Amino acid sequence: MIDEIKAMPPGDIVFIDDNIFGQSKRAMELFEAMIPLGRGWVGQGDLRISRDPKLLDLARRSGCKWLFIGLETVDLENLKAMGKQRLNRVEEYEKSLSIIHRKGINILGSFMFGLDNDDAGVFHRTLQFCTRNRLECANFYILTPLPGTQLFDSMKADTRLIHHNWSRYDGNHVVFKPLKMTEEELIEGYIKAYRLFYSIASIARRILRRRRDFWHILAVNIGRRLNFRYFQEGCRS
Repeated sequence: MIDEIKAMPPGDIVFIDDNIFGQSKRAMELFEAMIPLGRGWVGQGDLRISRDPKLLDLARRSGCKWLFIGLETVDLENLKAMGKQRLNRVEEYEKSLSIIHRKGINILGSFMFGLDNDDAGVFHRTLQFCTRNRLECANFYILTPLPGTQLFDSMKADTRLIHHNWSRYDGNHVVFKPLKMTEEELIEGYIKAYRLFYSIASIARRILRRRRDFWHILAVNIGRRLNFRYFQEGCRS
C-alpha cells in the first residue's frame, strides 16, 4: 500500500474501505508508515476511533483530514432496531465527536430519515444535533428497503412497500409507508433538512470558528448549497 501511495500523483488521497479502523493493529501499521509521506487523506470509520487515543493520534499524524461517519440516527430506539446500539452509542455521540474534532479532523456525518421510531420532529432534532456539534458536513438519506434485505422482506410482508420502481430505490425517494409520519411529511422534511443544514445561517454557526481548513470547508458547504435546486428537483421527480 505504501508503494502504491508513493507512486500516486501529489495531492490528498481517499481510502474507500468502509471502515479503515476495522482492524486497529493493521491501521496503526499503515498510519505509522504513512507519516513520513506527508500526504493528506480522507477515509470512512466509526465512532470507536474516539475511544482509542493512540490510533486516533496516529490517524491525524498520518494525514487524516476528513472522516465519513455513519451516525445514522440520534434516536436510541432506532439504533436498537438496527442492531447498532453498541457501535453507535447515542449517549456518547457528542463526547466522541468532540474528541475527533480536537484532533483537527473534519467530520462528514451521515443520517437516515424514515426509521420506524422517527416522527415529524426528527428533522428538527437531527439538525439541532448537527449544529450543536458543528459538523463540517452532513449527508441525509431516506431509509430504503433494498431488495434482498431483511428490511425489504419485512416491509413487503407488512404491505408497506408503495411500488417496485427500482429507479426510485436510491435513498432520495419515499418507497414505503412510514409508521409515525406520512409519506409527504417524510419527503418534505428530508428536503427541508438539506436546505436548512446548508443555509447561510447554519454554515456560519457550524464553521465560522474554524481555523484549520476553513476555506476548504466553506467551499464544500457553499457547493452543496448551490446544488440544492437540483437536489430538490431530483427528489420530487
